[in-house]
Amino acid sequence: MAKPPLSMRACPPRSLSARISSPPSRPAARAMAPTGASLRGELTVYKNDPTLVMFTSGPEVSDSEGTAVFIGGLTDGPMSLSYLPALAAALEEKRWRLCQPTLSSAYFGFGISSLDTDAEELDLVVDRILASASAIGEGDERTPKKHAVALVGHSTGCQDIVHFLRQGRRRADIAAAVLQAPVSDREAMCMEFGEEAIAAANAAAREMCAKGGGINLMPLWTPGTFGAPMSAARYASLSGRMTLDDLFSSDLTAAELSQQIGHMGHASAPPSLWVRSADDEYAPCSRREGGSARFDGLGEDELNRKLAAEPGAFEKAVARACGDGAGERKLYQALAIAQYGTGATANHALDGCGDWFAGEVASFVARKARDAR
Repeated sequence: MAKPPLSMRACPPRSLSARISSPPSRPAARAMAPTGASLRGELTVYKNDPTLVMFTSGPEVSDSEGTAVFIGGLTDGPMSLSYLPALAAALEEKRWRLCQPTLSSAYFGFGISSLDTDAEELDLVVDRILASASAIGEGDERTPKKHAVALVGHSTGCQDIVHFLRQGRRRADIAAAVLQAPVSDREAMCMEFGEEAIAAANAAAREMCAKGGGINLMPLWTPGTFGAPMSAARYASLSGRMTLDDLFSSDLTAAELSQQIGHMGHASAPPSLWVRSADDEYAPCSRREGGSARFDGLGEDELNRKLAAEPGAFEKAVARACGDGAGERKLYQALAIAQYGTGATANHALDGCGDWFAGEVASFVARKARDAR
């Protein structure tokens, strides 16, 4: 039976220790790059104090058409996803490079960082990419070709993309964006630990913020922290409703969703490809998209065909929100909504679907960058 839409129910007031009593949480098992997986490339410092680096693989910048910047989700860093080697190879076939920056929020740093900090660091990554490409043309009488930059996000990395395209200093330099597994952290936390436990911890975090303790850390056993140190401010954002991080929740109204992601459909925004898996374990009712019975009774093969052919509730909501934000229906053309549903697992990390995804991304960013020239 499909679960009802998630909501944040109020909990009776209790002490902080009583309200937060769950054992330490751990990341769910997912597809990761196997031990021994490797890429050859360049390691570049893009920020000092603290030192942050980005790893870029693929053709030499002088022989490339563009660079795709990969932004992982919570606990991710370079090479964290199993499909990244395939993505690097597919991009190289299109004469594109793959850049994997280490942000302050990488690995267990997400709990003491924010989308604002990620956006600032992504600006510096794009600065470095374009500076490197521009340097190739120095001393050459020919006008150097424009080097395209695309963003590819996974999970919470999709929130980074949406936020960056709202306020990033370099947002006008982005030729295309790919959002793979855009899900709600709040709903994922509720699915794993229960709504009441997350609501109680969120209330405690908001109470700490209200008293000026937003930078203070939540107890390590707080549900939904993945065992990472997490500030009250970041926890409140990840677990709260209509916060900076709450961009893809299924209980947002059409107006609220438009407020959160509507700018993705503006004429100034780059074309975007949205990829939601039919069996995403972090999305509520993902296979039936909100509990619809339209797929009940279908065999697996027929179900997969329908999932691939018919936009689900999430895809329709995104199209409506971005269309409302753009103000014109014709700007729906700026979005390519994809729902993948074949015999492969098609889970949150695209375990078993990486080659398909890599090819789709490489073709999409290369085509959209050419169209923009």
